[in-house]
Amino acid sequence: MKKLLVTGASGFLGWHVCNAAADTWRVYGTVWKHPFNASFGKTVGFDLTNAADTKSGLDAIRPDAVIHTAALAKPEVCQQYPKEAYAINVRAAAIIARY
Repeated sequence: MKKLLVTGASGFLGWHVCNAAADTWRVYGTVWKHPFNASFGKTVGFDLTNAADTKSGLDAIRPDAVIHTAALAKPEVCQQYPKEAYAINVRAAAIIARY
């Protein structure tokens, strides 16, 4: 069975993607600040905004596909925490894309 890594598995979109894929993929969902016990597969915790941590996590899993749903999505939170929003919404996406 192919491996799928879904970032942001504790979020609304990530959780639904993980559950939808569970029948046809071995699903790994990343969690960071909101860990939980997953019914869809396995959760893994690593800092997506840290290139070395992300590469190490991806190397350990060796996914066949990645769906990046992790984000700070609320505009008011992004305005209040612009550095954090940039880190997860831009930097993490770039790190994953380079991998």
